[in-house]
Amino acid sequence: MGTVFGDEGMTAVVIDLIVHHGGLLQFSGESCQVKSALVEWAGCTEACFLALKLPTST
Repeated sequence: MGTVFGDEGMTAVVIDLIVHHGGLLQFSGESCQVKSALVEWAGCTEACFLALKLPTST
């Protein structure tokens, strides 16, 4: 432990600064990651996307 920032205290300070000054980005539209995960994990097909009212690829 502590190989990047020297010790756990310094790591906590860096993480705190990043989180404190961070922002939130919100995207709209089709998510390729969600679509890919449904296909891979659930075996979801084009019919599945239509049933879930998810956008299909064009």
